[in-house]
Formats: sequence, C-alpha cells, structure tokens
Amino acid sequence: MASGTLPVTLVGHRYDVPGVYTLALTVRDGRASATAEREVTVTNAQGDTPPAQTPLTLTLSSASLSLGTFVPGLASDYTATLTATMTGGDALTVADRGVDPGRLLSPAGALEQPLSVRSTSGAFVALTRIVPVPATIEFRQSIGADEVLRPGTYTKPLTFTLAVTSP
Repeated sequence: MASGTLPVTLVGHRYDVPGVYTLALTVRDGRASATAEREVTVTNAQGDTPPAQTPLTLTLSSASLSLGTFVPGLASDYTATLTATMTGGDALTVADRGVDPGRLLSPAGALEQPLSVRSTSGAFVALTRIVPVPATIEFRQSIGADEVLRPGTYTKPLTFTLAVTSP
C-alpha cells in the first residue's frame, strides 16, 4: 500500500439567482472516474442584497429613578415613570436579577411589598419575574401604614432588555 499527497485544486462558484441547483463532482485518477451529484437550494445569491439590519438601541430617560420619600405610618403608593426610546426592537422587558427579587433594599433590610411595574397588558405586576413593558414605564411601590421603615435609602438595580421577537 502506498500513500501520498495529491495536488488539490479548490473550485468555487457563486450563483447570481436564488434557486435549486444540481451540483456534480467528478474525480478521475487516470484509470477510473467517479461522479457524485447533490441538489442544493440557494437562498441568497451573489446578486441579492441582504436585508438591512437595524441595530438595537435602547435609551432610558434617566439612569436612576426616585419614588420620593417614604413616610412612616402613612399608607401610600409611591410612583415614578421612565421613558424608553428604542430602535430595531419590538419587545422591551424589565427584570430584577438581584438579591431578594422585586423588593427594594436598604442596608437594614427589604421592604415588605414588592416593587410593581405596569406591564404591556396595562396591569401593575410585581417585579418578581421578567415583565414585558411599554415604552412609558411606570413603577409603583406600595407602603402600608404599619410597615416598618428603616432609615436609609432603598435601592434596586434592574435589567432592561430590548429584543426582536419576529424575523
């Protein structure tokens, strides 16, 4: 048995028009030949211009948001609004991926009730899961009259995601 390296020539072809083509490969070694065929579908030919891709951009009206000063002994809903400016996407969500999901935290502990956000359905939903939101994003923190409020600032980092849901 002998072994060696054959000279190899790579052949390429670009199709100008999408369609179904039959490719044939013939190999000859001077004594015999073999041919193989295969059908291929070309969907984006050389002459085609691929569709323009719009980049995804998301800009929020503010990097931080204030719900105001929580007043002990007073049952109240504290609200704030952000505006999202988007291009190239059609699904905006917000999520709390941190510690104690949905609850605003201070160095002394978490609030009793979760932070809520108005979803695309129009209802306020606790931010304990990923919530689809409209471009005007409303947040609400309910504080009960008997809720213990500790001194300090309550904060929570949130994750906003802009995605394309349809091709």
